[in-house]
Amino acid sequence: MGLIRIFLALSVMLTHIGAVTWFPLAPAGFAVQCFYLLSGFYIAIGLNERYTKPSMNTEFYMGRVLRLWPVYLFSILILIPTGMIESVAHTISQQPLLIQIVAVFSNIFMLGSDLLLHVSSVDGNIVFSEYGIDKNHNGAQNIINLPAWTLSIEILFYLVAPFILRSQKKTLAFFIMAIIYALAAKIFTATTSTPLRTDLYYPGPALYFSLGAGAYWLHKLYAGDLKKMAMLYALVLVLVASCTMHRTQEAFTLVALAALSPILFLKTKNSKIDKWFGDLSYPLYITHIPVTIIVRWLGLFEANTYTYVASIIVGTLVAVYAIELPVERFRKRAMSRRKTQSQIATS
Repeated sequence: MGLIRIFLALSVMLTHIGAVTWFPLAPAGFAVQCFYLLSGFYIAIGLNERYTKPSMNTEFYMGRVLRLWPVYLFSILILIPTGMIESVAHTISQQPLLIQIVAVFSNIFMLGSDLLLHVSSVDGNIVFSEYGIDKNHNGAQNIINLPAWTLSIEILFYLVAPFILRSQKKTLAFFIMAIIYALAAKIFTATTSTPLRTDLYYPGPALYFSLGAGAYWLHKLYAGDLKKMAMLYALVLVLVASCTMHRTQEAFTLVALAALSPILFLKTKNSKIDKWFGDLSYPLYITHIPVTIIVRWLGLFEANTYTYVASIIVGTLVAVYAIELPVERFRKRAMSRRKTQSQIATS
């Protein structure tokens, strides 16, 4: 699983900095969707095999915060010498008050940055404007580290996950609602001239989270009945292929990834090498844009795909060994102390 995650992160990175002919890529947007799917699978495992009770929700949330926020903060702080933060802060100061509030909050905490992809500021007014469609869109200029918008979507999933993924029925309902949204978005897009990035609204990514979580439940409930499991995955494939705007090949890849995730997880969960590669994926993903900005700012060597890649690898390793691993050790010590105190209190 770790090798898949690092491949997806590299696909996004190379799409942004320039592809190399010898490395096969997944389209960046599709790679992010696969990330969401794997996230749904992993979070379903965590909530059903580790954070199994509602009383453990706080511990689950804290684990997610410590997983995402320290490295994200690192990706922001390393930009201070470049003047990037000052430049974005100036841009934010020129925006209407509501955009200022959302921009400041989301640049610190990630949550809410996706909202800025749907609005622009025109003559002091907030107008609807879709990132990637409207050529005059300027809302995304208020985001210091643009890939953080995907983390905002991820956090929204984390917030609702404990109330959904511990139940197979609720997980199924989550998937059905996402399919209904996807079908409605497909029909709307085909019948209106209003351009919408339906994939950037939370119900869109919810489809991929629910696919991953559903894969966990299908494997748990029907691992001994391969015929029934195959029939259910065939039904899922038909729904994803017919109700979404994905091409048949993409729909097949998504469903295949979901179906294989439980098997690959069992095969690789004890592999230190696979885990190491997997642990690199998030830091690489969230630091690659800031690192390229630093490379251009320093001007010590030619800025090209290969120097970017080398610099991003260095930045990723620094993030992992100086930030992520120490934070993880702190989290484990805190959990251990909490369990000890709980045992003393109940004895």
